[in-house]
Order: sequence, then structure tokens, then C-alpha cells
Amino acid sequence: KYAMVLEKIEPLLRELSKAESTLKKSQSKLDACEAELAEIDDKVAALKADFGAKTREAETLRVGLETAQTTLESAQRLLGQLGGEQGRWQGQADFLQGQISTLPFYMLLCSGFVVYLSKSSETVRETMLNSWIDMVGGIGAKVDDFNVRKLLSTESGLLIWKGWGLPADKLSQENGIVFSNLPMEKVPFIVDPAEVSVGWLKKYLLEKSKTGMEVVASGDPRFVSQVELCVRFGKTLLILDVDGVDPMLYPLARRDLQHEGARYVVAVGDKTLDFAETFRMVLVTRNPQPDLPPDASSLVTEINFTITKSSQLLGVVLNAEQPELEKQKSAMLAQEEEYKVELAGLEKNLLEALSTAEGDLLQNVALIDTLTNTKEAASKIAAALEESGKASEELDRQREVYRGFAKDGSKVFFLVSQLENVNPMYQYSLASFIKLFEGVLSDPANANGEVKKRLGLLSSALEVSALYFIGRALFKADRPMFALHLVHGMKGDAFEENEWEAFIGSLVSTDDRPRDFPDWAASERRKQFAVLSENFPRLIDSFDLSGSGWARWAKSAECEMDFPNLKGVTSFEKVLLIQALRPDRLMSAINGFCCDELRVDNLAPPAQTLETIWKSESIANVPVMLITTPGADPSKELEEFAAKAVGKDRFYSLAMGGGQQEKAMEMLRSCARTGDWLCLKNLHLVVAWLGNLEKELNALEFHKDFRLWLTTEPHSKFPPILLQTSLKITYEAPPGIKKNMQRTYASWSEDFIRQGDERRAQLLFLLSFFHAVVQERRNFIPQGWTKMYEFSTGDLRAGTFAFGGG
Repeated sequence: KYAMVLEKIEPLLRELSKAESTLKKSQSKLDACEAELAEIDDKVAALKADFGAKTREAETLRVGLETAQTTLESAQRLLGQLGGEQGRWQGQADFLQGQISTLPFYMLLCSGFVVYLSKSSETVRETMLNSWIDMVGGIGAKVDDFNVRKLLSTESGLLIWKGWGLPADKLSQENGIVFSNLPMEKVPFIVDPAEVSVGWLKKYLLEKSKTGMEVVASGDPRFVSQVELCVRFGKTLLILDVDGVDPMLYPLARRDLQHEGARYVVAVGDKTLDFAETFRMVLVTRNPQPDLPPDASSLVTEINFTITKSSQLLGVVLNAEQPELEKQKSAMLAQEEEYKVELAGLEKNLLEALSTAEGDLLQNVALIDTLTNTKEAASKIAAALEESGKASEELDRQREVYRGFAKDGSKVFFLVSQLENVNPMYQYSLASFIKLFEGVLSDPANANGEVKKRLGLLSSALEVSALYFIGRALFKADRPMFALHLVHGMKGDAFEENEWEAFIGSLVSTDDRPRDFPDWAASERRKQFAVLSENFPRLIDSFDLSGSGWARWAKSAECEMDFPNLKGVTSFEKVLLIQALRPDRLMSAINGFCCDELRVDNLAPPAQTLETIWKSESIANVPVMLITTPGADPSKELEEFAAKAVGKDRFYSLAMGGGQQEKAMEMLRSCARTGDWLCLKNLHLVVAWLGNLEKELNALEFHKDFRLWLTTEPHSKFPPILLQTSLKITYEAPPGIKKNMQRTYASWSEDFIRQGDERRAQLLFLLSFFHAVVQERRNFIPQGWTKMYEFSTGDLRAGTFAFGGG
């Protein structure tokens, strides 16, 4: 059994030994493989570590690349945005560099303008500036391009001011610049007859004042308390309708301040007030010629807003003739102003963003985006402005067609303005002239389809309208003067060189015995003839005074109509000859010459009744002023007309003088409220009070039916504002018998003439004729008269009573 067991176990043992041997070999191989695997794992770990490092390096490079690309793009965008500005900024830098040497001279001119020219008209400013520029240029400074608006303001600032109500004309803009450059302690005294600056002043002062602003009229009952309030709290005080510098304002204008401890005080009236350093005072007057004494003038800076150019009349013409053109221009200007203000704001924001940026500009994405948006908007605006500029040039070309008529209107207005040198009562406002100007434009009689022909008709119609509108407010002795003044100003081609100077006596002669003096002329006319002979020898040859027919001309009762046959002689040259040899017929010759040039039959305005004036021209807030001669009294005629028009119970009259001023004010307020009529008579007796009347009229609100009638004789101290705002009519006998009778019959109603029988109507005609003859005969005083007498409407009325015509 053992052997059988051994026999069976032995193969098993051999297999076990073999298996163990195989196991050892496998184990050895396993150990070798594991060692190799560990080595491989180490290599893999090393490779992974190397891969991670390389990956991180690649990511770093990628991020750096993206950053570099972003930075490059930002730099390119920044260069692109600022590249367009570089040229402009470089140009400005070069310009400013070149201006450094001339800047002191520019500032000298600016200083002179602000100090000395702000109170002058546009014409005076231009003349003085040109002379100053020539003087400065004489020492080698190049200041030919001097422009006070460009030096002391910006375009965007001027556009903002226009939006606040400042007129866009050159004068107003210059005045605004002067006002804005005055130090706070200076007191501006603004002369503004048309009140074009008041709206802008209120907005400007309210914007600039940190403590608020108060507006008060000089005649306001709250005036003193408002002044005290503003002085204490440092507010800006705008005082309207001043006549000068009120005595109580002198300490404020002089800054007569005193120390009381840590505070300043100033005496205002009978009070001593705390003075706040932020206090500012601005005075505004509507008087075009304020009477400032030297002590007051030295305390204020006068700024004159009186308009003296035709730009305003051009707007009136276009509004009437081409309203759509003016609307397009206004809309385009408004759009351009919006664009320019926006563009200036964008450029300012651009510079502010660059100057306030922190860190690396190229890394500031928000800044670059802002710059990009700003530049894109600026480019669009610049393109829009270029297109708008082209369209504006086309509109301006169309507008220029009407500028000639506007200039004619401007000429007429300033010819009218010079009449106050003849008589201080002959003063007219621009507003009243514009109303006349608009009336000419709207008159259907001047209609014509062709623009040039229509403008020619309008110019002629304006001359005639001005002749009659102004003429009715002139005494008849001054009407030929005004007509000749008008012809000379508007029709310069009617006068040869030096002829006007000879007429007004500016040319003289040293030859008392001219050789060609005609034998038939009066010997006392030698000197006057010598002026013509010496200065106009060609003219004397043209007259051929030795020819036949001149002796008859010398004795003719109407020599101006009885000239021999002449060739090559103008109408005014005939007037010069009549002035030299037949001065007795000079007025008739002037009348004829003016009538021919103006194409009218008579220089006297058509007869107008009070009823015509009331219905067609008068309005509640414009007084009707009847300017009379001594002895003439229109009050009775006015009373009768008022009784017929509104009833006796609604007409009130008051003769001024003797302390009636307060009563007149009460009646004025009452009638203005109820719509009654009021007549204030003899205003020349209370000239000193008329300023108060004018201010009251400016402050009142009127019932639509109210009418104020004023009667006065001429007075040199009459307030110009009241004269300019009133509808003026001289009350005297019309020139000529025909005009006189027409006026008389215009004052009689048809019912009055038809009362009674035919014989009564004939008597009325004879009475009217006699009245006209007697009044016309007064022109020859003192021949055949013993004393002055008016022979007024009262005498005519007495005549009607004499045969039952009342």
C-alpha cells in the first residue's frame, strides 16, 4: 500500500517541484515586470508633470497673446479716434503759439472796447475799432483779424445765450460779452429802448447768482424794501425802468463800505445795512438817451442795446414775403445751434475723459468705448453740420434778394431818427417804424408777381408812407425839410458831386465879382452866384444865362415852372440856380423837386380826422399825442368827437398844472380799468412829471376800449420814451386852402351839413373857404397884420353859431 501510495504521490511531487520551479520563474518575471511598471509609472508621472507645466505655459502665452491683441486693438482704436483731433489740436496749438506775441495787443483792444465802446452804437464801434487797429498795426502788431466775440467768448456760449433770449445780432452779442466780463463790483447801466435784453438778463443772472435774484421796477412801491433785502442777503438786483442812478443807490454803486467788527455795513437811505459780498446791482432803462451826470456816469458801465442795423427789418420782410423761407432758416439755425452745442459738449467730455483717466489708457476699455461713441457722434454731427451749412448758404442766397429793401427801410428809419436834431418832439421808436414797414408790405396796392419789380414798388411805397406818416407829426414848416432830407438820403443819384454841399452852404467862394454874372439878376445875388460859378463851371455853361428867355424867367411869378428850354440839367441843379438867383421861389422849387422825386402830388399828408385815427390806428396801450402850436386847442374838437364816439359820460379830461398830477394818475388808473377815454391837456406844463406818467403807462393793464389822448406844445425836455411810444399828430392848420377846407369838411358830419336849407350849406362852404384863407394868410405875418392870432377851430365853430349852425 505504501508503495502504491508512493507510486501515486511521486508524479505529483515531480509536478509540484516543476510547478514550484515555474512559480519561481514567474515570480521573478513578475518582479521584473513590476519593476519595469514602476519605472514606466515614474516616466508617466514625469511626463504628466511636464505636460501640465507645458499646458500652463501655453495658457499663459494664450492669455498674453489675447491681452496683446486687445491692447493692440485698443491702441489702434485710440489712435483712430484721436487721429482726427490731432490735426485740429495741432492747428490750434500753432495758432496759439503764433498769438502769444500779439495777445497783449488783443487784450488792449478788448479792454478799450469793454471800457469805452460799450455805450456806443455799432457804427461808432466799427469806426473806433478800425482806428485803434490801424494805430496798433502802426507799431508792428498784426491785429487785422481782431474779433472781440471770438476772443472773449465761445461759440457754444453765444448759442446758449441765444437760447436764453439774447438777440443773435452782432451788437447784442457784443453787449452780452461786455456784461459777462464785468467784475461783480461794477454796476452795468443797460440802455435798451426795445427791451430786447431783459429776458436774457433775467435768465443769465439767475443762472450765475448763487444766492438768487430779484427784479423790481424803479417806480414800484416795494423798491426800497427790495433793495434792502438784496443788500442784506447778497442777492442780485435787477432794476428796470430807471431814469438814472437813484441817489439812494450811490453808496452801493461806489461800494462805500465800513467795517463794524467782522462784518461790512453800508448806508442806504437813512438805514445802515449789513452788506453781503455777493450783492450785485444791474440797472436797465428804456430811455435811448439817458441823462447821466458825470458823477453817476463814472460809477456805472453803460451798455447800449439800441439797434442800428437792417438785420431786424430783413426778418420782417422775409416773414411777410417768404415766411416758409424764414421758418426754414430759423429751423436750420436752431438745428445748427443744437449740433454745435452738442459737438462742443462732446469735445469737452473727450478732453475731460482723457485728463481724468487713471492707469494705462490702453487697458481702460470703458474709456476707449466712451471715446469711440463720442467720436462717432461727433463725426455724424460734423457731417450734418456740413450739409446744413450748404443748405444754409442756399437759403442765404435766396434771402439776399430781399436785403436791398431791408437796407432801404433801415436808411429811412435813420433818416427819421435824425429829425430830433430839428425839434426834440420829432422822435420815433423802432417798434413804430416796424409797424409802418409791415403796413407797406401788407398793402395790396404794392402786389406784383415778379420779385424785383415788387421790391422796387415796396421801396417807393415805403418812402411815400414814411413821408406822410412822419409828416403828420411834423409842423408844416418842417415838412419840405424832411422831404428833401428823405430824397437826399434815398435817391443819391439825383445829386451830382458837391451839389448837396453847395446847397447847404458848405461850399464858399472867394470871388465876389464873378465874370459870368448875368445882367438881369439882382446885384445882391453875386456872392451866391459866385459859389455856383466857381464850383460848377460846367453847370453855368449848360444854363447859358446870356440866352434869350432868362430875363422873363427873372421876373416870372413861378420861375420854377418857367425855365427856358434846357438840356443836360438835372432837377436839383435848377433848384441850385433858384437858390442863387431867385431865393423868393426856393420853397416852391424844393416842394416841386421833392414831389417829382417821390412821385407824389403834395408833400402834405392826406387830411385825417380824429375818427379815422381812432378807428384805424389807435390802440389801448398807445397814447395819441396832439402836438399843438401856442393858441391852438384841439380839446373842444376832441370832446365833441368823444361824445359822438363813446358818449359824454365816458370821456374825461384834465388840464395839467397847478398840482393836478396825483389826480391825473387816479383818473388814468380808473379809465384804464373801466375802458373810458381820458384827455390830459397841456403836458408841456408838467414835463418833470411825465417820466412818472410813462412808467405808469408801462405798468398798467388796459381795457381794450381805453384811449389816452394827450395835448402838448413842443418842449425841449419832453421825455423821449413817451414821445417814441405815442402816436403823434401835429394840430395846426393844413398847408394850402384846399387841404384846409378838406379838413374842415372832414370834421363836419354829413347830417350836420344837411341841416337846414340849401342856403345854409352854401354859407358853410363860404365859412370854410374864409377860414382857410385867413389861416393861410398868417404865413405872411407881419405884412398886413397887427398881432398874432391863431384863427383856430373855435373861431370856425363861432362862425357856425353866428347863423344858427351849432
